[in-house]
Amino acid sequence: MTNSDLNTLDNRSDFYPNFKFEPPKKMDPSLQPVFEMAEELFVLNGFEHTSLTEIADLSGVGKEKLSYHFVNEEDLLIQLVNRASWLFQQRIVEEFNKANSSLEGITRSVALIFEEFYQQYPNKLAILYRESMGKSLLVSQNHSMHRQNMVVEIKYALDRVSHKEGFEYTGKAATEIIAISIMSFLDNLVSYYLLQNRDLDQIKAISKNSLQFVMAEIKSICQLA
Repeated sequence: MTNSDLNTLDNRSDFYPNFKFEPPKKMDPSLQPVFEMAEELFVLNGFEHTSLTEIADLSGVGKEKLSYHFVNEEDLLIQLVNRASWLFQQRIVEEFNKANSSLEGITRSVALIFEEFYQQYPNKLAILYRESMGKSLLVSQNHSMHRQNMVVEIKYALDRVSHKEGFEYTGKAATEIIAISIMSFLDNLVSYYLLQNRDLDQIKAISKNSLQFVMAEIKSICQLA
């Protein structure tokens, strides 16, 4: 894979067959209050205890219109997962690119979870890591697809870093192993810490220690070219 191959988002699926970098389907702008209210109610009361009728009433959007766009609560939950995943994925890509595809860019991308997402999008984190877990096969498959996309994002970033900085990894599967490990590590950190309403000082300390761990693991499995 050459540097030119690694320059755009559009060609990633050519090199990573499981990658599906697609924005969520466009919705009527008047449905924005529905997404905001559904996100709030799912997080506050739980997905199982929230109905389309309640969402329609509190969002000010009629039940008939809501039912036209969403088959049921599960369909709406999937759309919330899609929107949250797309937002996080876009921000991680932006942060990595700002750092000119360096190891520092990977550090900054991981830090977003603690320094931006936790503070600005706590409900979206809860949707991704709590309310969409353990649901139907359809929801689980959708969640797995987004998780796979993030694994590919990390692998893609690692490939770009090695090309740019002139080092190689110690095995053909190394970047994929690192990517899966980082994703699993972050999944557990979010569930264990970020969904437990920790104070900001604790989160900053966790962020610092987590980044040190991630970078140490990356460096331990690469060698100078």
